[in-house]
Amino acid sequence: MFMVKMMILFIYIWLFSTIGLSFTLAQEPQLMPSFRDQINQNVGNKFRLVCSIQNGMEPFQFEWFRNGLKLMEQTSNIHLEFGDDVSSLIITKLSELDSGNYTCRVQNNYGSDQLSVRLNVEVPPTWIVEPKDVHTNGKESFRLECKADGSPKPTIKWITSKGITIESEYLDVNKYRTANVDSYECLADNGVGEPLRKSIKVSFMVPVKFHEKFASLKVKRGESARLECNATGDQPLTVQWTKNNVKLDKLGSNYEIIDTNTDDGIRSELFIQTSQTNDAAVYKCFVENEHGKDERTIRLEVVEVPGMPKNVHVKEVWSRTVSLAWSEPFNGNLPIQKYTIQYWRYQSAPHRLNEVFVPGSQSSFFLKDLSPGQSYELSVIAENEIGKGASSAPVTFTTGEEEPSAPPNDIAAESMGPSTIRVTWRSPPIENWNGEIKGYYVGYRKVRDNNAPYVYITVPTTAAGRDSNQAQKARPKEITFHEYFLRQLNKGTEYSIVVKAYNSAGSGPQSHPMTAHTFDGDLPPSFQLNVIDSTEETISLQWYQKLHGSNYPQSAISGYTIHYRKENEAKWKEVPISNNNANQPTVDPNSSFNSYSFVLENLEPNANYMIYVAAINRFGVGDPSNLITTRTQNGMAVVSHEIIRRFHGANYYLEPMFLWPLLIALVIIVIVMIVAYVCIRKTRNANNNPFNLDAATLNKRLSAAYNVGTTPRYADFEKTANKTLLMSIDGQPPTSAAAGGVYPTPYATLPMGAETPWERPLPNPQTMKKDGHIYDHPQ
Repeated sequence: MFMVKMMILFIYIWLFSTIGLSFTLAQEPQLMPSFRDQINQNVGNKFRLVCSIQNGMEPFQFEWFRNGLKLMEQTSNIHLEFGDDVSSLIITKLSELDSGNYTCRVQNNYGSDQLSVRLNVEVPPTWIVEPKDVHTNGKESFRLECKADGSPKPTIKWITSKGITIESEYLDVNKYRTANVDSYECLADNGVGEPLRKSIKVSFMVPVKFHEKFASLKVKRGESARLECNATGDQPLTVQWTKNNVKLDKLGSNYEIIDTNTDDGIRSELFIQTSQTNDAAVYKCFVENEHGKDERTIRLEVVEVPGMPKNVHVKEVWSRTVSLAWSEPFNGNLPIQKYTIQYWRYQSAPHRLNEVFVPGSQSSFFLKDLSPGQSYELSVIAENEIGKGASSAPVTFTTGEEEPSAPPNDIAAESMGPSTIRVTWRSPPIENWNGEIKGYYVGYRKVRDNNAPYVYITVPTTAAGRDSNQAQKARPKEITFHEYFLRQLNKGTEYSIVVKAYNSAGSGPQSHPMTAHTFDGDLPPSFQLNVIDSTEETISLQWYQKLHGSNYPQSAISGYTIHYRKENEAKWKEVPISNNNANQPTVDPNSSFNSYSFVLENLEPNANYMIYVAAINRFGVGDPSNLITTRTQNGMAVVSHEIIRRFHGANYYLEPMFLWPLLIALVIIVIVMIVAYVCIRKTRNANNNPFNLDAATLNKRLSAAYNVGTTPRYADFEKTANKTLLMSIDGQPPTSAAAGGVYPTPYATLPMGAETPWERPLPNPQTMKKDGHIYDHPQ
């Protein structure tokens, strides 16, 4: 029971104590936590701390402390303000001395509370020891000093002109000494404001010095020479030159001395205008300043390039190698180091220059890897350490020929008829000719006779189209075109054809075989072409086919090709016409010909055109028609070329181009006959005839007089063309002059009546070509 009473008593005591403590704590002051642990401020700023009550029982008493020392209520820089529950500390202008720990303390009758903060006043760096320029002889140890103050403490760094950074207040300049004046920069930085920088120069008192004591110089005779002395050291510097220990003046008869001050010393140059043999000597350059002296020695040698090699000749020649020899030339007072043999292809056109080098101890050489059958030109040049001498006189030689080493290229075989094959090829590459191509062997055999040998035909270059060695010399880089016609072959037979080139040494390899099949039938015959009309932009054409007496059927023709070109133009234009698209033939029961017509359009006005037509069947293109020349104009076109005589159909005589001249001629004849009759009658009736001529004689003279210019001109027709028209290599038909008799154009007369003898001598064909007309009005 006692124990229970004691426990109850203890509980009562604990409860009363706890309630009393809580009441007491509620009466103690509690500050509002408005401070940070640390505050950084720049010097010169205004600073304020506020200390306010959060909980507690008044009255309150505030106190301020700095670094543990109580602050007075008022000073020149610090102001304290107090209220019932708040107090402020104000520093009007911060200085470095204001840095420290600041504490606000508050108390009442029940207790106290306080807050503390660290104030750091940051100050930019300022010089304590500012570095300055230094001039030293470098013999004693010398340190550069750089000090600065600030808050926080600045870091000091030295930066050299070489980019080296040293973090220290002191710098040993001897450790970084150079021959030139060097610069250094001191950097003080604490992160507050701009860092401090100061650049200084450290110069050393440098004695004169040559970095290169000896030199050797070689100069060609007759050329200028420059001897140079570059010395470093402090100014002033003096220079003196000697030649073989004899002092030289600044200016001589053949030389001049020029001194130039530099940033680190002096440069002295001795110029010799024209080097002669007596200028070869030992030259010395003496330079001195107040700190020391030095000298430089230069040895000058006057030398020459070697002379021209003599007696250069070819001892022996093979197809790819020649043996050369020469005599040693003047060496220019120096050993000949090597010879250079320069050679190039002399044939056809300039070729790439080739060089081979021969040791200076040799005076003969075997020149190899040449091309057979080629002309070369060579010369020899001697060379010493100064340079190359003059080239020797050129020597020309020709290597021996070898057989061509490559076959002809681009072989093609084309059937040109039932018994003819056209073979075309291009010459081998010129580098494989191995001489001068004399011609080609064209071989052929029937494909079915595989075991039979080829039958070769020798084709000289002059007989193979446009090929000739002269043409190849004029165009050395071209692969020349050739052609040959194999004739008298079997009809409808397939042949194998090869080609190989030959020169004086023999024949080369043959080409790959090409096959061609001769036609089973004949090519279409040629046709007669006429111009029936023309305008400014069109020409109407007409060509004829003979109906009777021809063994070639018209149905076998699949089409036609009209070839035309404007005069003075090289390229021919083609207009293909199928047999179905051509205008239907005009059939006249009284005529032995079928006529076909076509209109060429989009031509140029007042221009001369050359035109011919060729028929096509399944075997190829037939012989071309006659070549005509006509001119586009505003009226009717007048044809300058003659029309073939054999076309005498009735339709032709009814055409205006024939009918009008005939009617005019008949009218003139009638008028002349009437005039002649009147004159004869008057003559017979005249009694005072002084000549006493009879009527027959007078009639004869009058007829001869009045017939002049009254006879109408004949109409010329071109005779049947040769069935084979030689085509040029580029596929263009030649002109009449170029055909050279292959395509003749003789003239004949056409009688106007059986009883009227009005034939007269043939006109000049050149005049007709010039005038461009077949018909003309009566004279």
